[in-house]
Amino acid sequence: MSHSNLPSSCSQTGTIREARLLRFSFPRDRVIGDSQVRIEKANIGVLELTTSDGLVGTGFFFDLFYGLPSERELTRIFEDQAMPGLKGEIPAVLINRILRPRGGNRRMLPYGFAEAID
Repeated sequence: MSHSNLPSSCSQTGTIREARLLRFSFPRDRVIGDSQVRIEKANIGVLELTTSDGLVGTGFFFDLFYGLPSERELTRIFEDQAMPGLKGEIPAVLINRILRPRGGNRRMLPYGFAEAID
């Protein structure tokens, strides 16, 4: 099926419009670790990216050893560091984009945001 034959609901022309971040944590059913590390709690974040045509993509991020900041702080950091490179982009284009952090304004995103975006 060629792209021109796809129904309009399947088009990939919507651009990323906004992001929503949520976080939660819960005690694990058992402690994971060894003589040097101990993981007693799961600290998980959820990223939702919404496109201009109403599609929503969901990704997850986590921190094994420390709790995540408040949702307000996560949102502030994401809006400051990740959203400028995402807003207005077509999600399908981002799938195959390769960016290598090299310092300056091209550095790794905190809290596993890059994995959640992928």
